[in-house]
Amino acid sequence: MATFSYREKIYSAKFFLASDNQKILIITNSSQDELYIGNNTRIAIRKNVHGNSQEINLDESPQRKEFYDGLIRESRKVAEQDQQEKELDEESIFYQQVETEYEQQAQDFNKTLNIAVIGNVSSGKSSLINALLRRNRHNNVAEVGATSGVTTALNILRLDERVRLIDSPGLGDIRSENSKVTQEFLQNIDVGLLVVTGSADASQRKYFDDLRANCNSVFLVLNKCDQWDKYNPQALQDIVNQWQECLGIDKIYPVCAFGYDKQLSDDVPLDLRGIDKLREDIELFLESDGKKLLLARHMGEKNSYAKGFIIAASAAVGIQAAFPGRAVFITTTQVGAIVSLYSNPK
Repeated sequence: MATFSYREKIYSAKFFLASDNQKILIITNSSQDELYIGNNTRIAIRKNVHGNSQEINLDESPQRKEFYDGLIRESRKVAEQDQQEKELDEESIFYQQVETEYEQQAQDFNKTLNIAVIGNVSSGKSSLINALLRRNRHNNVAEVGATSGVTTALNILRLDERVRLIDSPGLGDIRSENSKVTQEFLQNIDVGLLVVTGSADASQRKYFDDLRANCNSVFLVLNKCDQWDKYNPQALQDIVNQWQECLGIDKIYPVCAFGYDKQLSDDVPLDLRGIDKLREDIELFLESDGKKLLLARHMGEKNSYAKGFIIAASAAVGIQAAFPGRAVFITTTQVGAIVSLYSNPK
């Protein structure tokens, strides 16, 4: 309960959620008398320390109205601030619970997640990685620069001990490095992304076929689709059709992941298109193999992202999900069930 001073007297204030979901403001004075005020009402209930209560009209006189208007305004302000601080603390504890439970369960299964992002220099692979992981310009995973060909060799991104992304022109470049990391990586590539730009290029077929032979699932990404903005909308579809015919595939993901270059002015917004659909389909594949959580832990918008899969998992295991600030809270045992569900789905 938040304490404050009003007209040289000490009060405390808090919110209470009634059974009808009405938010009640409770103001307590130094004598422990309580004032209960509902939403959009000028009739309050005053209850003294002995439990006796009476209704009072807050507008009974101009003097009373002025006094209570100021008291209520100040009470709401401090109570809302106190509630927000408590929710932030509880939310932090909650996600720490999820993280701790995950780490404990992760010791019991030996799963890794390997993602290969393949494409020519300057095809926008690094920007795509940042966009897929919901990062902002100042929270990059992969560096992006204005100079053409910033990533000219293997870019090995170890997000943790189990999750690795490799940004490379091709699987052949990964093989040629012949390090322990790359050889382990090549033994089990879960997801392969072939990133292309511009008009269809038959030379990309060898990279696509190599990915299909070595990856559990392959996605073709047509990046920098914003270059077609000045053309008729059919122009982009024509390019998609060309790539489909050239590579003999049905599904292509036209995307834009512009804005991750740190040299850009802060007032230049990110231009992200098609990323959500690509991420969704990657996650659907990973979920079937129990690896969705491995990737989810590295999303830039971690808390809001986590809520989505926790709510879904809660429904699946019959838990009525609630988050900090609600009347019901997920217990440690239930957190374990949720994490277990997403770590080892049936």
